Formats: sequence, structure tokens, C-alpha cells
Amino acid sequence: MTLLSFVLRFGGRCLGLLGLWLPMLLSAEPARVIVKYHHGTLANQAPTTQRMSELSLRSGMTLRSGRAVDALTHVVTADGMSSGQLADQLKRQPGVAYAVVDRRLRLASVPNDPLYTAVPLTPTSGGPLVGQWYLKPPSAELVSAVNAEGAWAITSGSADVVVAILDSGLTFNHPEFLRSTQGGNFLEGWDFVSNDAQSNDGSSGRDANAADPGDWVTAQDLASIAECSDNEVSHSSWHGTRTAGLIGASSNNSLGIASIAPRVRVLPVRVIGKCAVYDSDLITAARWAAGLSVPNVADNPTPAQVINISLSGEGDCSEAYRDALASMAIQGTVVVAAAGNDAGHSVGSPANCPGLIGVAAVRHAGTKVGYSNLGAEIALSAPGGNCSSDVQMGCRYAIVTTSNPGLTFPIEGPFGGAYSDSFKASLGTSMSAPMVAGAAALMLSVNPRLSPQDLRDLLRQSARPFPTTGAEAHTVDTCRLPVATRADPNNEAQQLECYCTTETCGAGLLDIGAATQLASTRFLPRISVSPNPPLADESMTFSAGSSLISSERRITTYRWRVLDGGGIATDFAAGSDTPTASLKATGPGRVVIQLTLTDDQNRSATSSLGVDVVGGDSGGGALHPLSLLALGLAVWALRCNYHQANPASSVPRG
Repeated sequence: MTLLSFVLRFGGRCLGLLGLWLPMLLSAEPARVIVKYHHGTLANQAPTTQRMSELSLRSGMTLRSGRAVDALTHVVTADGMSSGQLADQLKRQPGVAYAVVDRRLRLASVPNDPLYTAVPLTPTSGGPLVGQWYLKPPSAELVSAVNAEGAWAITSGSADVVVAILDSGLTFNHPEFLRSTQGGNFLEGWDFVSNDAQSNDGSSGRDANAADPGDWVTAQDLASIAECSDNEVSHSSWHGTRTAGLIGASSNNSLGIASIAPRVRVLPVRVIGKCAVYDSDLITAARWAAGLSVPNVADNPTPAQVINISLSGEGDCSEAYRDALASMAIQGTVVVAAAGNDAGHSVGSPANCPGLIGVAAVRHAGTKVGYSNLGAEIALSAPGGNCSSDVQMGCRYAIVTTSNPGLTFPIEGPFGGAYSDSFKASLGTSMSAPMVAGAAALMLSVNPRLSPQDLRDLLRQSARPFPTTGAEAHTVDTCRLPVATRADPNNEAQQLECYCTTETCGAGLLDIGAATQLASTRFLPRISVSPNPPLADESMTFSAGSSLISSERRITTYRWRVLDGGGIATDFAAGSDTPTASLKATGPGRVVIQLTLTDDQNRSATSSLGVDVVGGDSGGGALHPLSLLALGLAVWALRCNYHQANPASSVPRG
């Protein structure tokens, strides 16, 4: 073969490979993943550098050890590859429980949709005329108002409850924030921003100072800080100060605003500096806030029962988040997270993780606000703030909360106490999540025995139904679950304002008054079914035995109903007025059961459960295992033939 023919034959392939690898080789940003070890050889080695040496030998890569998340988990970095490639290589190594990309999360407060954020600024300031409308009882105009006044009649919070705010830190000099050392409710907190370039506070690594030094972004930052590459030049957001004000700002002090739970203690935990936060920093901070041990950091002396995360990132819930959330649930800590502001795309991470409370945002009229994400992972919705078409009114229904007037560094002294308004608006699912976190804090204040699952159940049960009419004329669509576009399977179509459903925006609209009342009565019907799943043509038994009620009260009456028989069930065969009831379905399908309980104080509560009945042996609904195997082989053969005839169809769909 001549040199020319060799070049012609293989040159194109080499150029293609060069085009694939050149951007990666030129990138200055290393691959970054979170690795957890099994209990075993790697895990038992100490220090971490020894683990790295062994893992490097096994994988054939040059690896560097980063910050620890817990005793078995830490960050690993490497050059010359993407983070996804590094994770794929490491997860195959013996002794590794999981390896996931250490993704970045960004602030979820300010949407980038110009329909909601591009309201021209004018010399006019102030507003909205309806004040803190979102805390008031709902009305014909303010459909989504959360009725905090109904909760304040019961409690304004307890100092025994701690709410951690994982955010950009706090401007402690704000007059609404009084430190605990001065007799107030704001704790000192901690700073978990591990990247010195992003931290912007003049110190190296993690430290005990949760103050927000500002997170402004300059053109130089865009060029020098890898995490800022997809951001824009901007002023400081004071994001943590805004979320903290909603939960715990001083109230009834003849100054500024009222907050949802002014008597609970607030724990600021700084996780984000300039541009972004890594999953590893957020997870480590959440573990510390919940009272779990973190390497090289003193234990948290005031563990939080509630954690608010007004941050959102792309992608599914990773194993690292699931692992941390499971540990925090054992601690009894409930986590509330913002759905994200991508104009109706899928719920962002970590709000899409099971076990926490994901929150979407609604307009004053109760419809989904255009910027909010949505999906089946949402637990319930709360106001996020929205603007109007009247320029003179600015954002007519903005969220009013604490802020700072500084464009870069915080303004100190008596002029550091600022508030957002209709022209310096606070908008986003970042504002919705703290309302739910504040509600959870009030619920724990009246009933500290509630578990994270209890809180989620009570919040959902007490939520008000979404409206189906009455919004602006252009709102004619019902919200749909996010789907990818046909032209670009990796890019979901935008979905702006729409009428919420329980499948897309959670159980309903947050009602803090109703949730706190329900928590104080400790009365929650719970339904269990046996066998699970139930079989057609066999008796299934429903039980109220796991219902929640206070020890000084007792249930006097039970009422079971078949709300929807699905064409396979009509009524209970026995026990419709006892703690257990039996029912038989004639075939596979779905049955909805309702349970109403009444206690010895003549108070009633109702809950329902949808049950999927599977085919019984006699009904032909269940396939024999050999039949399933044969069916699977047939599908596999068809797919192979199809992909051979249509190679393009094998492209992954994400």
C-alpha cells in the first residue's frame, strides 16, 4: 500500500477521532465524579490517598482525590476525559459501590424566560400593592395564597425546630436577621464551598463563616472560572438572604416583612459562590446540616429537622443523592427542594429524588407559572411570584423578601437592610420551596414526632385543589407531563402557563394553615392493603391500623367506601364500619378506596388509596415465566432485525 493510499484510507478516520478528542484535550477542566466504596479493601485503607493509589492501579488511570463527602465517599478527578467517561470507568472497578458525575447546580430563583423577567426598569420603585399577598388567606384574586395567617393562630414556630438553608450564605447585617448570640433565631452556620475561585470569601476551602460575600460574575470570571462558562455577567443575587427571609425573618417588629416561621431557628449553610455548586458540596452540606458526620468538619451542634434547597440541576436523581437522602431520613430530616425554572421542562435534581418534597411554582391565580418545571415527582405547589403586562405595575405579584442593595459586595451597616419589590423582583421556584419548608417547620413546632413521610403526607392531604378556570384568557391548556420534541429527543418542549393537574404539579396548592392544623390534631388516616399487589378473584383486606392519631384520643367510627370500582368492584363484602374491610375484584384493573375516620372529639379526616389489581391464576391475566422468556426472546429478535435494516434507529435517545 502506498503512502498516499494509506492516508486516503485512514486519514478521514483519524481526523474524525481528532475532532472527537481535540476539544477534550484542549479543555482545562478536569473530569470530576463522586465515588463511594463498598465496605472492604479500598474502604478500609487509610488515608484516602492510598485508596487513590490502589484505584489508579486497578483502573489504569491517573486519579486525584478531592473532598470527602463521608467516610466512604469522596470526589475523584482526572484529566483527558469527560466526567461521564470517568464515572463509567470507575463504576466497573472492584470495591466501588457507585461512581456518578459531580454535576453543577445553579440558583433557581431568577428565570431566564424573557416573558417573565424582561420587564423594563423605570425610576418607579416599590410594590406590589397587595404586599405579601402570598401569605394571606386565599381569595378570588389571590387563589394560590398560602394562608399563613391560619397557622399563626396556632403557632409562629418553636426554637426547638431548626431549618437549614443550603444556599449562597447570609448577609447577617440585615436588620431582620438577629443572631442567636444576640438572642435572635439565626445560627452561625458553615461554609461548604470547596472551590476557592468560586468561594470569593478570601479563605481556603470550607470554614465556619456562612456570610455571603457576593456572587457577582464579571467578564474575567467567565474566562477564568470553568464553572462560570455558561453564565452571564451579573450582579450579586443575595439568593440565600432572600430565601432565609421568607422562612425566618423577624416579625411583628414594625419593620419590613413578616416571615412564615419567625420563631424557629435558621441555620445558614453556604454551598454556592460564583456561578454554580457541585453535587458533592451540596450533599456534604446536607449531611452536615442533618447532624451526620463529615470528614474534617466539626459536627453540627444544632442538627436541622428541615432542609431547604432552592437550587436545581439537570439530570436524574443520582445514587449519591439517594444515598444521602436515605441517611438523612433515618435522622428524621425532611428535605424540600425547588423544581427548577426551565419553562415547563422535567423536574430538576435534587427535587426529582424520591423521599424529599419537590415544589413547583404557581401564579397568584393558581395556574402553573411559565418558568416553573413540572412533573410526577412534584409533591405540591406554592406561589413563586409573577409579573403583569402593565409596565407601570412591574411584577404585580412579586414575592417580597429580604435582600441587600450591594451590586457586588454586601452593603454593611444601617443601609444594608433592603427588600425585593415589584421592580427588584424575587421570582422562581426558589421562592416556592421556602414556603413549604416554613410550613414543615410550623408543623414540627406543634408536633415534633412527625416523620419526614408524615410531613409529606400531611402537606399533600391539606393542599387545596388546583383551579380549572378563572385564569387569564390565554391560559387554555391543561399542563402535560414533559416530553421530548420529535425534532430533538434530548430537548423537551417549553410549557408556559397552564392549568395544573395532580399528575403534573403535585397534590394541590400549599395551605399552611390547614397543614399546621392537621399536624396539631395528629389525625391522618392511612390505608394498607393485603396482599400487595392484590389479585383478581381473591379477597383483599384493607386496614386502617397505621393511621396517625394522638395518644390522648381514640378513633370511634370507621367508614370505608369504594370511590371508583373501575368496573371490577362494587362494594365491600364485610367490615365497611370496622378497622379492616374486605373486598373482591372480579378482574384486573384499578380500584380507588376511601377511608373516613371520626375521633372521640367528633373530628373527621379522610384519605383515599388507588389500588392496582393484577390478574389472578384463573383469569389468564398472568403469564407463565416460560411464556415471558419466549416473549422477551421474540422482542429481542425483532429489534435486532429492525436495527440491522435501519442503523440510524440505534442512536440513543437519552
